[in-house]
Amino acid sequence: MAARARPSTMAFVKEVWKVMGKNTAQTLSLLWCLVLAACATAPAPAPLDPAPEPATPLPQTSLAELQAAIDVMAQPVVERGWIKGMAIAFVHPSGTAVMGYGQGGEGQGRPGPDTVFEIGSVTKVFTALLLADLVAQGAAELHTPVAALLPQTMSVPTFQGREITLLDLATHRSALPRLPTNFAPADPENPYLDFGMEQVSAFLAEHVLSQAPGTQALYSNLGTGLLGFAVAKHWGGTYEAVLRERILGPLGLEDTGIALSAAQAARLIQGHDENGRAVPPWDFGALEGAGALRSTPADMLRFLQLCLGGVASPLAPVIDRSMAYQGPFDNAHSMGLGWLISAQGQRWHDGMTGGYYTFVAIDPQAQVGVVLLANTRHPIAQQMGWALIRLLAGEPYRFELPQEIVLGEEILRRYVGRYVLGPGVSLTVTLEDGALMAQITGQSALRLYPEEETLFDYRVLPAKIQFVVEDDGTVTGLLLRQGGREIPAERAAE
Repeated sequence: MAARARPSTMAFVKEVWKVMGKNTAQTLSLLWCLVLAACATAPAPAPLDPAPEPATPLPQTSLAELQAAIDVMAQPVVERGWIKGMAIAFVHPSGTAVMGYGQGGEGQGRPGPDTVFEIGSVTKVFTALLLADLVAQGAAELHTPVAALLPQTMSVPTFQGREITLLDLATHRSALPRLPTNFAPADPENPYLDFGMEQVSAFLAEHVLSQAPGTQALYSNLGTGLLGFAVAKHWGGTYEAVLRERILGPLGLEDTGIALSAAQAARLIQGHDENGRAVPPWDFGALEGAGALRSTPADMLRFLQLCLGGVASPLAPVIDRSMAYQGPFDNAHSMGLGWLISAQGQRWHDGMTGGYYTFVAIDPQAQVGVVLLANTRHPIAQQMGWALIRLLAGEPYRFELPQEIVLGEEILRRYVGRYVLGPGVSLTVTLEDGALMAQITGQSALRLYPEEETLFDYRVLPAKIQFVVEDDGTVTGLLLRQGGREIPAERAAE
């Protein structure tokens, strides 16, 4: 049983609260980092250092050995309910395979090679291929201003004469925000549906850049969506039609696209949110180039082979250009066109929509690649994806599910209540179906998972909650821990 906090602990919390109360902006800034991570309408690739504490690598070399090691890694993820169902496709010198685990929705079985998933921000890699193709055709250069491809009626902001280029958009250095300020979804479960080019144009016409494009990386769904629209506009078609004609068709990716045929729709696996609740698919409106694509394990396996040069393609030079280094991204990554590049040289991206999570990585030096498609919006897929690419490359890897304990409802019930994080912002804890749910004002409720009697993990966020319990068993507050910082919250009187 975890030790309870002493009265002096709560006294300390109150003192910290007084100090932070003088700087509400600091408190809410950290808080909103948590909110955005939880409820963002499209995933930014997490800038994680892809080099965890090494473990002794297993000497797998044969296809059968690799599959056995992947089984050991994947089975507990679905058996313990982290992800409902997933498919893993990989390329290795010993062969290729597609492996399925878990299940979809009601009446849906284990995912297979032809199961359709949403791939979210992995779409950005394909949008970047459109740009690489445009350059290969001599229709533009990477440093061409995006305004040159857009209708003259659209205004694009500049900074002291510096225009936003196509390269800026493809490498997240456009100085545009992640999402425009006029992004206000009518339906949170399909947030992009009603966001059209009219809204994009209105935002761009009024937006003032805070820095010069090309100077600093800032992940932007708006920027990549604009890139996809601009290239498609140049070729005189919609984003999907142009992508199919110039990229998907020539690459033989017949099951990758946005609009689904009746047969493909029947193969679309049910998506689930981070709490395991079935949710509807997403539609991306004007920002299709940022995250609208759907695909299958078989198509993504072929894409891995194309990227590694294992399948001949007339677009090989275009693929190579997209994977080439273009500049820094953050302390741990560089950028290609659309691709993130790890310190070890792997090209990778992930994608998350309302009910799906996709991770794809390629190691050109080891000539291996992997894609993990999950029908549950859960970042555990990224952690598993990194372990998989290292396993395939014969490198040290570690993948362990977080500690789990079971607490009775009598213990859980004492944490139920409202905790004040800041002026007008509270974290409300409820008990639903034997599990604690935490809901920040104006946001969706997220499940908390116990690690100790008083310590709970969000799982879907890099954040934990430590409840403050006095010697007499009274719960007087909590500490919201994220990124090495703590936000104290006093429990509100009932």
